[in-house]
Amino acid sequence: WVLLHHPDWGPLLKPLGAKLCKTPLPPLCLAAAEGDAAEVSRFLESGMDPQTLDPEGRTPLVLAALAGDVLCIALLACAQSGSSTVGSQAQQSSHNGGSTTSQERSQAAGKVARKHLRSAAAAVHRARREGAPLPGRTVSAENLAAAEAMLFALSGMIFDEANLQAALARLPADLQEQIQSMLEAQPLQEPQPQQGLEAPFAQEPIKYEVAYPSVWIRRSPSTQSESLTKRLKGDHLAVLELTRSEDDGLWGRVQVVTQEGKCEGWMLLRHPQLGELLHPLCDFETTVG
Repeated sequence: WVLLHHPDWGPLLKPLGAKLCKTPLPPLCLAAAEGDAAEVSRFLESGMDPQTLDPEGRTPLVLAALAGDVLCIALLACAQSGSSTVGSQAQQSSHNGGSTTSQERSQAAGKVARKHLRSAAAAVHRARREGAPLPGRTVSAENLAAAEAMLFALSGMIFDEANLQAALARLPADLQEQIQSMLEAQPLQEPQPQQGLEAPFAQEPIKYEVAYPSVWIRRSPSTQSESLTKRLKGDHLAVLELTRSEDDGLWGRVQVVTQEGKCEGWMLLRHPQLGELLHPLCDFETTVG
């Protein structure tokens, strides 16, 4: 046995790449970063807070996402959905004579849970782009893709269906059922075909960055549509609505200001052959209330 932390001397050892801190690392954060689902489950059952933070301000859900462990993600996502600090505060307010209803408490809890889910989604999205999830650990691209798809789906965002199914297949039946229930409760549902295009679905504005040298803004979501103006690599835009074209790929509705005034149109975000033309900014979780 090796002494990791002394009450007077502080930390004596720390995980490779982790920042030195005066307090012990939260066990739940450590288990999530190591992808140890058994320990994550045990710590959650013992009552540990799923919203606890490591010295770098990351929740266990973010660390599980960076570890690419969909089982840990599922366990923590289920815990997040039922253990919101805002929900607890709202409940306390109600007990103290406040007017908060059970529905309002549920909405507040869901809002906080979604914030944490989107934080984790942003973290794994960044990791997929930059290729360095956690110091001292090697995480396969396949695991990161599955983690990203699950978190994007749970956050009510566009996700890769094949990667989501791969993630769900790794879960035990009971946990898979819980995650499916959470997915069904999301406002983002599978679009229905409509005149060659899948019907647009509601989406809160998300900041995107142009990743391709230049991308046209068109009057409608089709490469055959009239070109209005274009944006260059590095430009930032707020995508207001998303839709998929059967031929072209994923489109986003945007509003920009030109010399002629305000312009509204559609940009191709992802092309079947060219790949990602625009990508969500890594801080997109801060764009929702």
